[in-house]
Amino acid sequence: MKGRYELNIGVEKHKSSIGRILMTTMTKLAIALIAPLLASLPSQAQDFPNHNITMIVPFPAGGPSDTVARIIAEGMTRHLGHNVVIENVGGAGGTLGATRASEATPDGYTIMAASMGTVIAAPSFYPNLKYDSTKDFEPIGMTANAPAATRPARRSRSERRDSPPSAHQMQPTAASTAPAPPAARPAPPT
Repeated sequence: MKGRYELNIGVEKHKSSIGRILMTTMTKLAIALIAPLLASLPSQAQDFPNHNITMIVPFPAGGPSDTVARIIAEGMTRHLGHNVVIENVGGAGGTLGATRASEATPDGYTIMAASMGTVIAAPSFYPNLKYDSTKDFEPIGMTANAPAATRPARRSRSERRDSPPSAHQMQPTAASTAPAPPAARPAPPT
């Protein structure tokens, strides 16, 4: 019995030393392969951005989407230390700008000020778009929330047209009571 016990201990010692060597080798190999990847991640994150970021606004300049985008871009510029340049690409209900954004290199240096129209409504209305909003874009944040639903007035259109203006509508405003500038006044009769 004693010999059998010693034999098992010897086998177990042998197995554990092989297992230890294997585990040590595998661990070292894994560390050797993963360490360069892990080491590069923080440096890449710290280097972003290293040049200007382009924000594509798929609508013309001066509209509400452009205004919100410019406010966001100003804050991003201050925070990131690099300019966020607005590129207005209006046309086709925002789909031209969305197409340009979808074709950009996905490196984080081109972003789009998307709207419900460009990423949700347009794919429903236009089946031949050059982009797939579910695959070509990744949401990174919400910038604004505006109600977009209205209801019709309680009176019919003919009633509104034929009725006199309400007392509230007739209240003079500061602009209507201010004197006209000199260039706009008619010349006195001679």
